[in-house]
Amino acid sequence: MSEAGGPPELFGAAWTGIARAALGADARVRTESHWFRGTIRLACPERYVVVQFGESELTVRPGREQDEFRFGFVGSADTWTKLLTDSRASLNRLVRSGDIELDGDRVGAMQSWRLNYLIIEALSTRSESVANGSLTGQPVAAR
Repeated sequence: MSEAGGPPELFGAAWTGIARAALGADARVRTESHWFRGTIRLACPERYVVVQFGESELTVRPGREQDEFRFGFVGSADTWTKLLTDSRASLNRLVRSGDIELDGDRVGAMQSWRLNYLIIEALSTRSESVANGSLTGQPVAAR
C-alpha cells in the first residue's frame, strides 16, 4: 500500500508483489502458461512490469525500459486502472481503440491472446485472487 493507505503505485514494487501472488495462485494462468516460454512486459510511462514464463516457473518483477521481452502492452496509468477495475473494459477493446498499444512481436501476442486475457483477469479486481482490490484500492466488482 502507499504511505497514505491507498492502493500501491501501479507497477511499483508492492504492486508487483501482489501481482506475483495473484498470477501464481491462478490455476487458469498456470495451466495456459505450460506451453508458453517468454517474457511479456506491461508498461505505463516510466514504469514496467515483466511477466516471465519459464519451463516450470513464473516470474513477475519490476522491469526497465531496456529489458528484453517477446511482446508487451503499453498504456497510460488511467487506462491500466480502467482495465483492472471496470468490468466493461477489456484488453481486446483497449488494444483495438489504441488506448493500449502492442509492443514487440504482434503475431506472438495474438497467438498468446488467451494467456494475455487470463493474466489481465487474474490481476483485475474481478479476480478472487486480488481480494478487496488490493492492486487498485477499488472494491472487488460484483459478479
